[in-house]
Amino acid sequence: MVPRTSKFRSFVGWVVVRRWLSVCALLAGAGGGAQAAAPPPPESPAPPPSASHAPSSPVSPSPAAKQPSAEERLWSRGKGIPLGPFKLDVGAGLRLRGEWQENFDVKRYGDDSHDLFLLERARLEVRLRFLDDLQLFVQGQDAHVLGIDFSNGDFPNGSPYNNTFDLRQAYLEWTRIGGSHLGFKLGRQAIAHTDNRLMGPGEWGNVGRYTWDAAALTWRSRALDVDAFYAFRVRHDPEGFDHDHFDYDVLGVFSTVPLGPLKLHAFYFLQMNNFPDAPPPGSSFRHSPGISFEGALASGIDVSGGLVPQFGSWGEREVRALGGYAVAGYSAPVWGKPRLGAHYAYASGDADAADGTIRTFDGVFGAVDRYYGRMNLFAWMNLHDLQAAFSLSPFGRAKLEIDYHLFLLAERRDAWYYATGSSQRQDPTGAAGRVLGHELDLVATVKATPYARIQAGYSLFAPGEFIRNTGTHALAHWAFLQAAYEF
Repeated sequence: MVPRTSKFRSFVGWVVVRRWLSVCALLAGAGGGAQAAAPPPPESPAPPPSASHAPSSPVSPSPAAKQPSAEERLWSRGKGIPLGPFKLDVGAGLRLRGEWQENFDVKRYGDDSHDLFLLERARLEVRLRFLDDLQLFVQGQDAHVLGIDFSNGDFPNGSPYNNTFDLRQAYLEWTRIGGSHLGFKLGRQAIAHTDNRLMGPGEWGNVGRYTWDAAALTWRSRALDVDAFYAFRVRHDPEGFDHDHFDYDVLGVFSTVPLGPLKLHAFYFLQMNNFPDAPPPGSSFRHSPGISFEGALASGIDVSGGLVPQFGSWGEREVRALGGYAVAGYSAPVWGKPRLGAHYAYASGDADAADGTIRTFDGVFGAVDRYYGRMNLFAWMNLHDLQAAFSLSPFGRAKLEIDYHLFLLAERRDAWYYATGSSQRQDPTGAAGRVLGHELDLVATVKATPYARIQAGYSLFAPGEFIRNTGTHALAHWAFLQAAYEF
């Protein structure tokens, strides 16, 4: 750990605040300029006159279509650049986020820590289009952190904060080969399906949670979409090239079938591990078949849900686990488009670690910070997460989100698992209780321009009986201010 000093803290705070204000002022100014330059929205054109009722005076011409802003015209120059018989697209993005954490950090809760740091992530990408459905995509990433109380050596599996300019994606993709429904995607890639709960790149993290070296076959049609892939998870090296992989392989199939207002998914993931020195010894094979759905019903109602049983083996032990989620929301057709939602997620736990069967659900490879609280204190493992959600868009470019979570252990004798998947605390007797705690998340988002976005948020975690009975139990606070620009 890096030693803390008051002078160092003051310096970091000054740098963070100065960069925050500079970038946010820049984006806000760009947004104001874009708004001022934008022409008024076109009026609806008059209906064409009928032959029997011709107008006595000429019909006024329809107003011209809305013209792109100067910003849009500028960045459009980087798209469709002729390169012999091919077309080249160039893009880039810069994201700065300042964070304040109290009484928790990326590894643990309740250590009386106080951290203020600045995250920087820059990306540069090129897309070479050979045909309409054949393209080569390359994306580089440079990610750093300033002022945090961790060094790269504190993360043996790769720092979540630092990744000196590296290759994040590089793949060749060809869809609808020869006019057929078949295609492929080969190379380093970020794999995402539906809402990223089951499999997603984890974009909130500074480096990104998941990147894969993978080979995928695809089928695209109106009635059925299928992705079948074999992948190796990339281990991010904070200082060198990302050439190493985690010690497991993943085989996956994900399909989508439209059914009226809903989309239905059937999927299967197989995670194959080889940890010869880990208890219990031997390899692990965890199968995760399942079904999910999402869609918007009549009268502003949105729904989604999924069920994921898991089975397999780890050494001489069996795996028998279950995960699931359900979401329902209603968006009122009034000013601000307010939405009220009820969300629930479940992940089984293991009540008896000595019975030869592992019953703790493993959260596949999905995003965690979006679903189980913004503070990343929980994983989709041994968990009941009851969430009440409210959102409001008072202006076209602004959105306010308020979420409340009640977290409980699914099995009292199993552990509380952190967002990293590691065991945080455990009471094998089950006497410490079930309630983990309550979290309140507030997030405001402003889209300053078509390419710029500013976000700010605050979260509070209040521990429940389980945490109070097993160790330190102070309130935890988190706040952030983020500015992002991408084109």
